[in-house]
Amino acid sequence: MVLHCGGLILGDVLGGVFALNGARPADSGRPGGPGEIIHFAPDAGAL
Repeated sequence: MVLHCGGLILGDVLGGVFALNGARPADSGRPGGPGEIIHFAPDAGAL
């Protein structure tokens, strides 16, 4: 199974979100490369 857009890993205590990029994160407008873990701050409004 190939995860194309990524998946939610966990939220931090301040409301941010950590996400795991799938095979093609650019297709979903996410920063970073395939397989990278990225963090969205609570005020980022992303995801």
